[in-house]
Amino acid sequence: MIEEEAEKMNVSKNWIPVICLIVSLVFSAIALITPWWSIRTSKTLQITSNTTKTADYMPFQTVTATDTGMNISTVVSFKELDANETDIDSLASLFNTAMIITTVGIALTILALALTVLSIVRKPFFSYLWVIATIGGIVLLITPLSLATQAQPILTKFNNVMPLDISVVPGSAIAGFWGNNQSWTWGAGFGWFILLTASLICLVAAVLTQTLLKKQTNKLQW
Repeated sequence: MIEEEAEKMNVSKNWIPVICLIVSLVFSAIALITPWWSIRTSKTLQITSNTTKTADYMPFQTVTATDTGMNISTVVSFKELDANETDIDSLASLFNTAMIITTVGIALTILALALTVLSIVRKPFFSYLWVIATIGGIVLLITPLSLATQAQPILTKFNNVMPLDISVVPGSAIAGFWGNNQSWTWGAGFGWFILLTASLICLVAAVLTQTLLKKQTNKLQW
């Protein structure tokens, strides 16, 4: 009876990496439809002007902007922003590369998930499972890191980082991926944070899988 209970507990533990990988996949999918970078009016300006202006840079090279005071909402492509064509192409290339990397990371996570489930059903874990999960997590991590280091140098060259219908914010005012001044505050969007979380959860799944693999190997040796 005790042995049966112990076996059930071991099986339950084996499913923890699966849960982590599923959560990582869900978060990664959400990151593909949520902002990677955002700029909005500061709290002070919101109070004094009685309006909130926002611009969200989406993964598929569009900017979704709103002005609550004027009841305006617009969606423009990167190419419609007020900036030199070369700089717009650089930003588009950065986002496009980030999308490709994220897609590869998601594919590796799906592979790791499928193999993990198969391993649990067939009992012994594949020895290379944790490696695939680790690579998937690292690949997913590349996107938020590359955006944090490369987006701001490009945006600072823009004549305006917001759609003209909403407001004018010179790119020269953007002094970092995160920042603020008296009128504006900017930084990573929800998609950036959730993708970072997805990558870390995937790496946790890799560590857990490696731990379970070691325990199974030790049992076989005994």
